[in-house]
Amino acid sequence: WSLGDYFKKEKTKWSIELLTQKFGLDINKISSSVFAGNEDAPKDTETASYLKEAGIKEENIYYLGKNSKGKENNWWELEGTTGTPCGPDNEWFYPLHDNKCSDNCGVDCDCGRFVEVGNDVFMQYERIEDNEYIPLKQKNVDTGWGLERLLVFLNNTGDVYRTDLFIDAITCLESATGIKYGENEKTTRAMRIVADHIRTSVMLIGDKNGIVPSNVGPGYVLRRLIRRAVRYANELNLNLSVLNDVARIYIEKIYNESYPLLVEKKDYIIEEISKEVEKFNKALAL
Repeated sequence: WSLGDYFKKEKTKWSIELLTQKFGLDINKISSSVFAGNEDAPKDTETASYLKEAGIKEENIYYLGKNSKGKENNWWELEGTTGTPCGPDNEWFYPLHDNKCSDNCGVDCDCGRFVEVGNDVFMQYERIEDNEYIPLKQKNVDTGWGLERLLVFLNNTGDVYRTDLFIDAITCLESATGIKYGENEKTTRAMRIVADHIRTSVMLIGDKNGIVPSNVGPGYVLRRLIRRAVRYANELNLNLSVLNDVARIYIEKIYNESYPLLVEKKDYIIEEISKEVEKFNKALAL
């Protein structure tokens, strides 16, 4: 976040430095999209000029307007509210490969070649009435980066579930089922869901203010996550005790340094997951 400390010029320069000098991405492959402008706010040529100044090829800069659902691309605001900051955003993309699906293949294409790895929202307006915006005296930046999406390129995997964060869990599922990840669309999807939902469950239970499965509020979300993991584990003919093994991988190996509280609460986390798995499995057997 920048709350009036810096704005478009500095943030554009720093984003490119992060992507190229720190992460080692090829500047000639980085693409970026900016706000195309409409009747309420002008085209964001300012950000585009900073992108070119920092080394982004002109042909890799895309001005995007309304999308297929009638929403504005590269514009952020809380819908239906007034008196709130809003403004254009600058999104960053990197290609999974160099094979264009057509001559018009770009960051707004549905072919999946480009991955959005981050964005910078430039909050420079205040919405005071429907379709009426005034410039803010203090301009702010809200930055968001996708860690797992960036890891696809930093680990050079082409697949989020083959990155450092997931591969040990996936390998565990392969070993337990005898099924090779990536060879079959249905089983690959099932492995992804199991790996993802067990990780999320570990985090929800292991947080300082952790929750447990229940029928209300966040606890109900957790319950649904664990039960969905069980359903897809059953599709894989997976022994359900392996779900605890997957949970231990996240606790003991993946997040043990970043989230030491998970290690402290390991037995409690495993116990809560086990109880919910057993409860749901008995219900399925009725």
